[in-house]
Amino acid sequence: MLNKGVELDLDAFTPSDYALKGYGLKFNDYAPAAIEASLKSYFETYFSINGAKIEYVNPAYCIGKHVKMTAKYDQRNKEQALVRAYCDAQGWDDGKYMT
Repeated sequence: MLNKGVELDLDAFTPSDYALKGYGLKFNDYAPAAIEASLKSYFETYFSINGAKIEYVNPAYCIGKHVKMTAKYDQRNKEQALVRAYCDAQGWDDGKYMT
């Protein structure tokens, strides 16, 4: 079965035939258009092979870090709401709470 998969892959164009994946890349501007422009410029300057051009850049992010940060953000908002509810119940404004 594995050999058949390799054989089929040899006869078909798939993303693995022409795609690159990078990790930990640093950019001056993280807007998708700026990332695309930066990568295109770099590869076309340093790796121009037979006039090949980059057609598409798909910026992505580490979803694990995003999920952790979102959970921390949600937890902070819940804690802040509890403190706010307690202060409101005590009749405290921000000035009273902060002293």
